[in-house]
Amino acid sequence: MTFYPILKTTTARLQRIVMVGLAVIYLILGTIVLAYDAIFPSDNTYQLHSGDIASDDIFAPEDRTYESAVLTDQARQVARNNARPVYDRIANVSRDQVETARNIVEYITLTRNDQYATREQKLSDLQAIEALKALDIAFWQAILDTSSNDWQAIEAETIAALERTMRRDISPELLTEERQAIPSRVDASLPESQQNVVVAIVRELVVPNSQLNEAETLAVQETAAALVEPLFRTFREGQILISKGQQVTEVDVEALRQFGLLQRQESRWTLILGGFLMLVVVSGILLVYLNRFYPNVSDSPAMLGLIATLFLEFLVIARLFHPSGLNELFPAAALALLLTTLAGPHLALIVITGLALLVGAMIDSSMDFIGLIGASGAAGILGLRHIERLNAYFVAGAIVGLINVGLLVAFQLVFEEDTQVVDLGWVILLGMGNGMFVAMLAFAHLYVITNVLNLPTSLKLDELNRSNQPLLQRLLREAPGTYQHSLQVGNLAEVATERIGGNAALVRVAAMYHDIGKMLNPHFYVENQAEGFNPHDVLDDPVQSTRLIIGHVVEGERMARRYRLPPRIRDFIREHHGTTRVIYFYHKALEQAGGDESKVSAEDFTYPGPRPQSKETAILMLADGTESAARAIKPHNETEVAEVVSMIFERALQEEQLDDCNLTLKELKIIQQSFIETLQGVYHPRIAYPTPLKKRATLAVPAYIAPRPELVEPTASKPTTTIEAKAEPVPEVAPKSPKTTTGEYRNISVGTYGAIVSEATDPRRPRRRDTAERQKTTSTPIVKPEESKPENDLPDGL
Repeated sequence: MTFYPILKTTTARLQRIVMVGLAVIYLILGTIVLAYDAIFPSDNTYQLHSGDIASDDIFAPEDRTYESAVLTDQARQVARNNARPVYDRIANVSRDQVETARNIVEYITLTRNDQYATREQKLSDLQAIEALKALDIAFWQAILDTSSNDWQAIEAETIAALERTMRRDISPELLTEERQAIPSRVDASLPESQQNVVVAIVRELVVPNSQLNEAETLAVQETAAALVEPLFRTFREGQILISKGQQVTEVDVEALRQFGLLQRQESRWTLILGGFLMLVVVSGILLVYLNRFYPNVSDSPAMLGLIATLFLEFLVIARLFHPSGLNELFPAAALALLLTTLAGPHLALIVITGLALLVGAMIDSSMDFIGLIGASGAAGILGLRHIERLNAYFVAGAIVGLINVGLLVAFQLVFEEDTQVVDLGWVILLGMGNGMFVAMLAFAHLYVITNVLNLPTSLKLDELNRSNQPLLQRLLREAPGTYQHSLQVGNLAEVATERIGGNAALVRVAAMYHDIGKMLNPHFYVENQAEGFNPHDVLDDPVQSTRLIIGHVVEGERMARRYRLPPRIRDFIREHHGTTRVIYFYHKALEQAGGDESKVSAEDFTYPGPRPQSKETAILMLADGTESAARAIKPHNETEVAEVVSMIFERALQEEQLDDCNLTLKELKIIQQSFIETLQGVYHPRIAYPTPLKKRATLAVPAYIAPRPELVEPTASKPTTTIEAKAEPVPEVAPKSPKTTTGEYRNISVGTYGAIVSEATDPRRPRRRDTAERQKTTSTPIVKPEESKPENDLPDGL
């Protein structure tokens, strides 16, 4: 024990070094995958821009049909430009202009008829008309020289021509066009000179009477653009893309990009740094999540390495799928299924979200593909139930396929134009194919992980739980009592674990193997002892007895390694006693030392631990102690069962054995109630059957194995309890210990979460013989199970 702290510190330091090394390798490999095109540019790529002159002929490396975004955008822009804009009439503009025209011609008439003004004054007044300032003095001289009859005709036609023009929708863009059309709207019966005067005046008075309705115009333009179908380009392998000497256009650049022949314009180091930063951010979030909610995973280099490897593997798969154009088959949900099996659904969901973000950035994908990855992963997580069943993965794969079909059909209807039945059939085939691919890939990975990495997957647990397992067969033959004890512990622990949402299958299997170390010396454990002899009485050495008892943990772990049990199962073997003390032998040692604690080392009577590090191992510890105590005390009713269970739970809490396992008080209550219900089914009261009324002989039975008085009808007081049988009378056998009454259990001490019944107060325990008498009857302190018939009913631990 002296070197244990040093060893623990060294192991922790080594573990940190290993984890740092794993992190560096992970970041390097992840950056290579994300920025592969920048790190390893292809020799067949070209750095061309629109307007460049091609120096070589460039050919299509494969058959491909793709939608040309450039040509489609150009066609849609033409449609927008050709769409007629929408204008709204400006209220009162036309009426105001006609009224202005009336005022002007009336003013001209008054000026012409002014007898007191000179010609020069009249010309000056006419030139001062604001609306007609563009007209020169020659025009006004002609007006003054016009006769009254002619002027009246001009005046009337000016108003009429302006009204005809202003009835039309005149926008600023159409103003020039409308002014040029005025001569055609003037009465052709007028002399040409009069027509020219009318045209000159009306042209100056015509103004825009409509304004552009931008919202409706934009809607019209977008409608026109939407009517343009996507344009596709098709190339056959070997067909020329760009000819030598040809000027490169945007359409040509797009073709190079579609075939992967265009070099990225960004700097290589910029792309590499961007990929590295994305990986660091996503991985950092995942690591913080693990540290907070999955400390048992974050502290395990093996599990971290496995998760990182799977994450990188699926990034590589995404990169390989992209050039094929079948991104819909990317089996991202397989990673979700694997992580749900290995670590739980919450971790799987956060990891699949990170994968979707990185894959979307890596292949420049749209949001619909990123959403497809996330949705299919979530569907797989929700669909994977009863992971202990092998067909669960194919059921989950079918659910993933259905979700993929629904999403792909929705995307096809929303984002694609003119969807045909053939297109829908293709996406349905892709969706269902993805689901089956996910199931097969997850199952194949699970098989490899189970057999190569020796992790407790559902496949491995199913294999270990088979009764024909060599180790279980040995346990059944060599330590049958321990085998039965393990079955009962498994029953207790499995039900409780399932109620709190833990890994019930793992706990069930671990319960069958947690005491395999007892096979080394099975007769030193009470459940394997036959009636009549306890080898610990021969040893009469508390320290040696404790070493034998504690040794089953160390030997069990060695045996588990020899039989290649998963490390997670070995955790149960190490932790199911925690750092508790073997109280019975510790007290016995104190008695031999006269109560002097300085002469007794508590470490000699303490299990090496560690304390339970997970909820599952803690539940097994509690189930182990509860089953042992119940087997020793044999509670008669639910109240006594509850007292036994409470005793074990309280002792575990007092000794701080549950401090490292993250069990909440609510979960402890659920586990405690589960234990009570399970044990109540085992230790329920039984009805005493009446004896037949025939001639019977009597057989005296010791009082300490007589039926409990509360379960039989009251009878007259007798010195012994009699059982009648159809046989000849036999001599009465005196009770071995008549000093105590039936069912009397006092001074129950609990050690190692198992009840130890003191031989001084146990009425069923045979009287201890002195050393000389034992030596006469026994030649060795270690007795094989088949040679002894102990009468004990002591719990696990003795």
